[in-house]
Amino acid sequence: MIHLLPTDPPVVDHHPEAVRRALLAGQLPGHAQHPPQHGLVLEVGIVEVLEVDLDHDAAFARLDLYSGGSESAGREAARHDAAAWGHDIRRFEEGVLLEVQQAWHDLQTAKARLTTAANSVQAAREALRVREHRFTQGLDKMIDLLDAETAVREAELRELVARYDVSLSSYRLLFASGANLTPTTEESP
Repeated sequence: MIHLLPTDPPVVDHHPEAVRRALLAGQLPGHAQHPPQHGLVLEVGIVEVLEVDLDHDAAFARLDLYSGGSESAGREAARHDAAAWGHDIRRFEEGVLLEVQQAWHDLQTAKARLTTAANSVQAAREALRVREHRFTQGLDKMIDLLDAETAVREAELRELVARYDVSLSSYRLLFASGANLTPTTEESP
């Protein structure tokens, strides 16, 4: 943008240095400072300076390229912020994916423990049946029978804990995958 200053003598001191300071400060009539457009500002002015015995023409030119680099630095910072935001989103998505995978593996492990616990209960019940049969024949003592009954109760407790772990792991998988955990209830009118 080009600004031409009036050719009327300014209402300032007529010394060239005072005129130069007035020009730079934007204090001459008809001279207005405008905000930079797209980081490039070019101002040209012509001022006639009258001194006692000599007429002088004074001219100035000011070229402001990208405001010292602050505009391009601001654009570059915004570009880096956008890229960082994109990386944060991808890292968050990867974290969610890993959390869902971990919950799925935990569920599979809990199901395997439940299967093992169920097999353990069957084995403990068979051992109790054998001990009861041997006890009725007088081949085992009461303590052996009580130990077999205790082993059955412990196996049943481990199976119960394994069932709870499967249920808990199922809910954790639903939570990690973003499913609704609250049961839908239909209200009657």
